[in-house]
Amino acid sequence: MKKKKLKFDPSQVARRQLQEADLNFIWSSWLKSYRSSDFSTSISNDVYFTFHQALINHILLNPTNSATVLVDPEHEDEILGYIVYCTTRPIIHYVYVKNSYRGRGIGMYLFQGIAKHYEQIQGKKKFKIETTHKPKNWAKAKKDLSLVYNPYITGDYATYEKVENG
Repeated sequence: MKKKKLKFDPSQVARRQLQEADLNFIWSSWLKSYRSSDFSTSISNDVYFTFHQALINHILLNPTNSATVLVDPEHEDEILGYIVYCTTRPIIHYVYVKNSYRGRGIGMYLFQGIAKHYEQIQGKKKFKIETTHKPKNWAKAKKDLSLVYNPYITGDYATYEKVENG
């Protein structure tokens, strides 16, 4: 018999910004989980791990990007999931939830928290959020949050704006 997953309760987690001690977990989880995506299956391991880690570093080091980490409030080094996003325009680079916590709404909770941030900076409730990856629940997230998949936004927003505006 399949064990029923507990429903997510936001009061059971703490939010915090990314800390240097989190970087190994971020690199490892992002690289391993994205390795099985449609995007990367035909790329050799050497190329994928070398260049994708460089891409992750580029995204994380961009001063207009940030990461929110969900942790166990009693054990702040126990990461449940995280979201990496641009603080100045509606772009989400990556969302990750640990396997044992998936299917409880944690990923959607992270998406919705950032969507509220974007509502404030956009000054409106309806707008598109671009994402550089497709989460597992893409169809639901796309519908609920007006997501648009664009794998080419890597943090060089000035170049992106030139292309976007012609």
